[in-house]
Amino acid sequence: MHQNASFMGWACHLLAIWMGAGCAELVLDDAYGPKAVSLIGQARSSVTVAMYLMSAGGGVSEIERSLATAVGRKVVVRVVLEQSDDPDDDVTATNRATAERLRAAGVSVSFDCPERRSHLKILVVDSRLALAGSHNLTYSALRTNNEVSVMIDDPELAVRLEEYVTCLKEGLCRDSE
Repeated sequence: MHQNASFMGWACHLLAIWMGAGCAELVLDDAYGPKAVSLIGQARSSVTVAMYLMSAGGGVSEIERSLATAVGRKVVVRVVLEQSDDPDDDVTATNRATAERLRAAGVSVSFDCPERRSHLKILVVDSRLALAGSHNLTYSALRTNNEVSVMIDDPELAVRLEEYVTCLKEGLCRDSE
């Protein structure tokens, strides 16, 4: 099935070039990590990540290295993570540790406003390719869970997602459209 999905992704990419975007590809289970690493590796101008939970280990280390490598290529990389105003919150503690690792590698990291949970799992590359779905960046999401995400080649949608992440970072998103 994954070989067929790979072919479909390639065909979708060619169709998107020919038609001007709008293709989607399912990214299931443990296929997310390699897909994210590949997309980040192809980035020319920007990578935006908004993630509810990003922890160390498993396939996450490869994604963190890809983000750092992109910074080295002069790609603008920004990561927005969830935080709570509860000092004992495990998600916040894990994300703060992740932020320290990423910042040490030169990645720009910020947190959402603590008053409202951001349960996002978004990766946007070059304001064109968006990977969104159920995958957190954790060992279990990348290795053992049943997860589904969608990679979409659609510049209009990708830009809207980037704008939404910017709003979260700046604490501006309070209501849905």
